[in-house]
Amino acid sequence: MKKQVRRSRSAKSKEALQKRRRIIKWVIGILIVILLAAFTFGIYHLYRNTMSRILKTQTYVEEKLIATSPSNGVILRDENVIVAPKSGRWSSLVPNASYVKVNDVVAEIYDASSIREYEKALKALQENRKKDLDAYNSRLAFYDESVINVQKEILSIEKELQTEAVKKDPEAVSRLETRIETLESSIDELYQQKSTVSDNTQYWNQEEAKLMDILRKNSTVVSSVYDGVISFSVDEYEGFLSTKELHTLGLKDLSTFPYGRSKETPTDLVAGKPLCKTVQAPWYWVTSYTIAEAMNLKVGDEVKLVTMLGNVIYGKIDSMRQENDSIILAYKFQDLVAEALLHRFPSMERIIAVDYGLKVPSDVLLQKGKKTGVFTKEDGVAVFREVQVLQNRNGEAMITGLEAQTEIILNPRFALEGIRVGGE
Repeated sequence: MKKQVRRSRSAKSKEALQKRRRIIKWVIGILIVILLAAFTFGIYHLYRNTMSRILKTQTYVEEKLIATSPSNGVILRDENVIVAPKSGRWSSLVPNASYVKVNDVVAEIYDASSIREYEKALKALQENRKKDLDAYNSRLAFYDESVINVQKEILSIEKELQTEAVKKDPEAVSRLETRIETLESSIDELYQQKSTVSDNTQYWNQEEAKLMDILRKNSTVVSSVYDGVISFSVDEYEGFLSTKELHTLGLKDLSTFPYGRSKETPTDLVAGKPLCKTVQAPWYWVTSYTIAEAMNLKVGDEVKLVTMLGNVIYGKIDSMRQENDSIILAYKFQDLVAEALLHRFPSMERIIAVDYGLKVPSDVLLQKGKKTGVFTKEDGVAVFREVQVLQNRNGEAMITGLEAQTEIILNPRFALEGIRVGGE
């Protein structure tokens, strides 16, 4: 009987001990969870605060956006070359890119003896002009130095007026003030005299122009033998890249031409070599696009292009044909412009969209699922805003869908929705 009572007490004691152990484990578990939660919250808050302080912003203002698709191409044009009738130095008598008719004087080639006589006279004139300019600068320096000396004297008198001895002597004060007025009047006179000094620019320009009579002695005048727009740039493709090549240029041709070989007619001519040429309209620019880029284009469409010089010109799609995975496209232009005369292989950009929006660095764009957007700063916190991208090229993106003036986060990879910008 006593043994059974001892066993019962022992069992109850073990059960109570196990219960206390379970309670202790439960309390320790809760404490660990609380500590982990506190630690996680602290780390999260520290992260948010750190990231918040790292975020940099910049305000962008809405502007007109012109999205373009650039490509290289070849200009085909019909032209007639005018060769130099003799060797020697030359100059044009009509502006480049002006329209000329048959028998219009376009240039003159100077005689060698006239050039030597002209250069000798020009050197003597330039030496005399330099002497006159040195004298002019010397006269200006004289007046400037005189003004400085007078101003120093005025400053000295003004200091003297501040002395106690002079302040107590009304006659001295009056005399010194009168002296200052006289000196100030002399400064005005010096400035007036300085304004009448001339550098004789007009005179020397006229004298230099008269020397052209020497240069033109025994010169050979060149007249146009064709109608058209004149161009004084020459290359090795005269008479080759004509409109006859319009339907024969392929991708290989477009990629193998040595782009940029056009150059101005050299100062010294060689008889029988190209001096200038007259160009007729229309002219063509042949280029290539990917099939996707040309998807919405068709023959007859009028297209706006931005040239290498930044000008907008209008062309009409004359022909389209597919070669491999590319579309060879020819634009036709009715008006001759400088770009058609200066470059045979220009790069032009087709305008694909015009809208109002923001120009931003490409790095500010972020992808969230299927949405493209930016993080903006609104009421002090970061907010993700979806945008439409018109163009993203060369590190700059054109976007729409935001306010006319928007503060955008420049390092969005550190941003979180709702995080305060500038520290929490």
